Amino acid sequence: MMLIHKLRIVALATALGWGCATGPSEPTEPAPAEPTPVDQGLVALNRILVLENRRADPQDELGAYALDVELEVRMAAVRALGRFPYPEHKQGVTRSLITALADSSPEVRGLAAFGLGLRADPASAPDLKRFMANWDGEDPQVCALVVEAAGRFEDKALRKEVMYATDHPSPLVRIKAARAAWDWNTSDPDAAVVDNRLANLASRAPVAMLMDRWQLDEASAQKMQKEQLEVVWSALFSLSRRGSELGRDVYYLWCRAESSVEARIFATRGLAKLKQPRKEELEALRECLNDGNWQVAVAAANGLLNSKAGASRVALEQVLATHENLHVKLACIDALGTAARDDKLMIESTLGRYLRNSDPALTAHALVALAQLGGDEFLPTLKNEDYLKHRSPIVRKAVAQSCQYLSPELAAALLDLLIEDGDPYVAYNAAVAYGQTLDQGGRSRARLLLAHADNGIRLGATLALKEGPNNEDLSYLEACYDGSVGENSDEIKMEILDIAGGLPPNAEAQRILRKGLTSNRPYIQELAHGFLVKNYGRPGNSPLAYSPRKGTVPTLERRSTNPRVRISTESGDMTFELFPAQAPVHVHNFMTLARSGHYDGLSIHRVVSGFVVQGGDHRGDGNGGLSWREDHEPLRAEYSELPYLRGSLGMPRNADPDSAGSQWFVTQMATPHLDGRYTLFGMLNLEDGRTLDKIMEGTRIRRVTVLGE
Repeated sequence: MMLIHKLRIVALATALGWGCATGPSEPTEPAPAEPTPVDQGLVALNRILVLENRRADPQDELGAYALDVELEVRMAAVRALGRFPYPEHKQGVTRSLITALADSSPEVRGLAAFGLGLRADPASAPDLKRFMANWDGEDPQVCALVVEAAGRFEDKALRKEVMYATDHPSPLVRIKAARAAWDWNTSDPDAAVVDNRLANLASRAPVAMLMDRWQLDEASAQKMQKEQLEVVWSALFSLSRRGSELGRDVYYLWCRAESSVEARIFATRGLAKLKQPRKEELEALRECLNDGNWQVAVAAANGLLNSKAGASRVALEQVLATHENLHVKLACIDALGTAARDDKLMIESTLGRYLRNSDPALTAHALVALAQLGGDEFLPTLKNEDYLKHRSPIVRKAVAQSCQYLSPELAAALLDLLIEDGDPYVAYNAAVAYGQTLDQGGRSRARLLLAHADNGIRLGATLALKEGPNNEDLSYLEACYDGSVGENSDEIKMEILDIAGGLPPNAEAQRILRKGLTSNRPYIQELAHGFLVKNYGRPGNSPLAYSPRKGTVPTLERRSTNPRVRISTESGDMTFELFPAQAPVHVHNFMTLARSGHYDGLSIHRVVSGFVVQGGDHRGDGNGGLSWREDHEPLRAEYSELPYLRGSLGMPRNADPDSAGSQWFVTQMATPHLDGRYTLFGMLNLEDGRTLDKIMEGTRIRRVTVLGE
């Protein structure tokens, strides 16, 4: 027992640092802790984020950071500079970006070029021209971003350089050159030259296709490399967006090509836009209805819709009856609604079977299509409580949309019932639909709704009056402008300013526009200022003065991997990798709202087949979406060089680039027309693509989870 006691004393002495032989010793001072080194790069990154969010850089700090020794800091500074809008910010920002074009890093040079394109400051056009004239040996990715930037300028010389770049040896550059022209003015004198160049790019097809379609021998045809397929579909994308008739041959060549799904989609869309399709082109569209890719089939159905699909009725009905994909079925229903009157009875019989379908989307589309066919004769069905009080707001919204095919008097009476619907989704669409009945009582109804307590209905009423505004509307619109506060009020004010600016000059309209100059939103100031200068020659008594923008920003941290989130829906799960380097505020906003449970239980309120699915709105009508900030200040745009591909996670906005909140969308396929125009902040795990394709309007979001926490 004594031995155990001694052992305990020795153990205690050892634990306390005592010497076991001679008793306790003098306590020693602990060694001073090494100071934690300050991560100067991280400090700089956080400062850059603050300056970018404020859209203010009075000391040219960003220009200095763009010359920093740390690559990550230079990249962040140059990316931020590119997001400073022109002409609000002029020489200093442009000068710093031009300097960065000569940086030692290709990443920085590429971001500098991209930023110059975002701003499109005419003062930087000569620098881009010089760069393109001397870019031999330059990194192809940098050259590609320079071409993308040049395509954004309204500069004929630059646009010629872009077209010359379609012959660049790198496919990366040819891809950007092919996509650049999609939104160029098709009435320009050189539009045909541009279209011919694009058609030439798209005609460089694989040997087998050339031999089969155009009876060319193998020696005359050149085999394509894999990367060249993206060049081809990029050219088809631009031709189809431009609605080019000069693309007929390449649309027909590629619409059934097995080697590229994207090429088939854009070629089919090109055929769909032809004003007078030939017999063989209509036959190609009917063949494409049975394509193994549902997006090709949807594009084909849309083309038959545009061509008044009477001659294609049988093909559409067969696909409607047999195809498993819901997107395709809905597109066929829409097309049948435009068919010739001779087929009316047969089509009504076909579509009538879908009116009582268990899937509300099928019922909704069938209602609209049958209303389009039947007009006023279909009114008793629309007034039936099975649809007017259907359990799904999607069906009730379809009743409101169907009113456009009724005579205005009958439509107005039906809309009076729908405007009282308790679901914002239905009531908003009913308010908008009054725009088709302005001369039959819709105007007085819309004016009353401008004073409604719900901002969604106010916006709908404003959009209704926008269909045919007059000076007598202005007093009601001014009262709505003054009384609109809170969520969605900025969009209401923008639409009212747009109406006031579009009317012939008068004192009341000028007074409304002057109110816009006092807004705390720079975009509203710009909008009002532009109309005042255009219509009245001067901005009025209130000067246009910009001030640094408000809004808190998150604190950045070093990350070894990008964060991941899972969106669980009734149709399955989708997992996304988020991109904080490119869009730190959007990523923080999305993750914060997800952690708070904001998205749980909401529904997907918008689906455009072959384009996007969209959700995140707590109202459910597309008019809600507050950011994570305590004051709900909207998010600044964080445009980046990342392209929109299938599964890209992006942020919706209104006409104001800096108006993002809680909503988000996912692209169903590559959508180059969104590149650099909407913030991209995540990417879908493509294994979850089947879930993406199954999501429809009204699909419920069960939960959004930040993974790894």
